[in-house]
Amino acid sequence: MIIEFLPTNQINRVHWEYSLRRINARIESLPTSEEKVIFLLNLSKALKMNNISNFDCFVEATGHFDDQTQDSVNDFIQEEINNIREQSNLKIAKTKQALSPDNKIIERKQIDIEIVKSLFKNLKGYFEPYDFKSFLYVINGGEKPIGFTCLKWLRSKALLAYFVDKLHCELINKYPDDRTQWKSFENDFQVTNLRGAKNDWVKTGSLPKGYEEIDAMF
Repeated sequence: MIIEFLPTNQINRVHWEYSLRRINARIESLPTSEEKVIFLLNLSKALKMNNISNFDCFVEATGHFDDQTQDSVNDFIQEEINNIREQSNLKIAKTKQALSPDNKIIERKQIDIEIVKSLFKNLKGYFEPYDFKSFLYVINGGEKPIGFTCLKWLRSKALLAYFVDKLHCELINKYPDDRTQWKSFENDFQVTNLRGAKNDWVKTGSLPKGYEEIDAMF
């Protein structure tokens, strides 16, 4: 006969199979991973110290042969702790990934798709990989395409700065004092200091080689 027993330290009389069921039920009833781990750690400590009087999840085994052992229950508890921590860390990692800049949905002014297609066609040979979905994301923002890799500009950095500046002046900025979004284009083309590249030609008055072709695209 299986009965619940009064507070006792006599672990050798525990019906481990039934007790495991209760332990599982208690784990499922706890709302957070932290609470589950704390419960299991306390349970493991009580078993090691041969003191289970504070837990109501143990059932007495009277004249019953139980295949489970105290060691196997301890192994189960440790395995559950590891699984809960692993799942918790996975959730945290996924949350961080979802919130990271690499996965952030970029909001930009939407340029007419036909204009983007025209720019893409005219810029063949200027960057790689020559992929329209990636180029559309770089120009108009939105959700990053699956498998997106940054574009590599094949001409001078000064010419890229000229293109980005022209793009903003002609198609993106509504007002003359609107700021150019240098940083997002630096990220997508894996370059640095495009603003500085523009300042160089502004100071010298000498536009970068190839600027005429960029002008013709607009």
